[in-house]
Amino acid sequence: MKFKYKAFDKNNKTVRGTLDADSEKEAYSILKMKKYSPTSIQKIKDKTSKQSKGFSRLKGTNSISLDLTKQIPSKDMIFLFNNLYIMIKAGVSLPKALEVCSMQFKNVKTLKVLKTLVTDINNGRDLSESIEKSKAFPKIVAPVLRSGEESGTIEESFRYLSEFLKSRKGIKSKIITSLVYPVFIFLSMIVALYVISTKVLPNILQLVQEQQAELDFSTKALIWMSEFFGKYGPLPIILLFGLIGTGIYIFFKTNKNAFDRLLCKIPIMGLLIKRNSAIQFVSTLKVLISSGLPIVKSLEIVHGIIGNEYIKSNIESVKRDVIKGDNISDSLDESIFGPIVVNILRIGEESGNLEDSLESVISYLKEELDETTKRLTETIVPFSILVLSVLVGVILMGVMKPMLSVYQNYN
Repeated sequence: MKFKYKAFDKNNKTVRGTLDADSEKEAYSILKMKKYSPTSIQKIKDKTSKQSKGFSRLKGTNSISLDLTKQIPSKDMIFLFNNLYIMIKAGVSLPKALEVCSMQFKNVKTLKVLKTLVTDINNGRDLSESIEKSKAFPKIVAPVLRSGEESGTIEESFRYLSEFLKSRKGIKSKIITSLVYPVFIFLSMIVALYVISTKVLPNILQLVQEQQAELDFSTKALIWMSEFFGKYGPLPIILLFGLIGTGIYIFFKTNKNAFDRLLCKIPIMGLLIKRNSAIQFVSTLKVLISSGLPIVKSLEIVHGIIGNEYIKSNIESVKRDVIKGDNISDSLDESIFGPIVVNILRIGEESGNLEDSLESVISYLKEELDETTKRLTETIVPFSILVLSVLVGVILMGVMKPMLSVYQNYN
């Protein structure tokens, strides 16, 4: 049987070619004898050969239109990179490892992407190039893998990416969880106010009006609100929030930098945004530098990953100053990243242990993020209760005063 291969020679140069062997295992042994480190060994098949078992599940999905500009699910990427690390380290060829991984996925989009990757690799294209072309992975993936391909340590690149994506997914879940309860409280308040206005108040206020009690401003306001919601239903509330949302969206699109800067100034919430962006910045930078990428190139990639324009502008300044010869810590904005983070990085740069300093900063920022999410929940819940208490008090004032007046008149 004839096999085509791609490997690194003893000088870490990429070599490609074909060889004859009875099996893939024997082909791997031959390459090892030549002092090669194989990254891809593929049997040369006829065009009519059958699909691999994993990709055969795509049969019949040709009519499905898939948008490959959207990324595959995070959990699939974590599983994929973790298993590729294990299999490549064990000596399995890259195309074979991708095919084995594909057998574990049910997501059609993920299967489609993996099939494209295997096809590209068999046609001589590097994995990093194929991943960059697919646009189905985060921007950090292709540069890290390219660095691994050039240095002959692609299995370590897979490990870096698996750990990075797992950490990012955990942080995202933690932030979402911290916001669920406050949002639930807010929506519950709106629903409760609507139910009281449409189901409870009409009967009480009708009694008050029939008795011709004296009505003050709060009672008249409740009558108006009850009649308004009774006539139009929840539509006005939906329209109001729709208009507010549209206004925020237009302002966001036309003044993104100012809007992001404003978000960072909101008490506690702004701190949460800055902590999350700082973790993104530091953890991404660590993965890229650990993979062997130059600092300037790493900063350029990080700049493209951060979503907040206000914070991105500071990273752009950092990159310009690093090109001039300054340290990263010299240009980092302490109001965004915090003085502790900046000083830890400064010590790491001065001592030549930047990677260790980045690791320390990540641990510190994760603790800070936990504390910030806890403070956010502890602040919003009492505030929500206070607002609810004020609303209930206003409703009681508007109902009880005329009811007391009716009672006095009756006596």
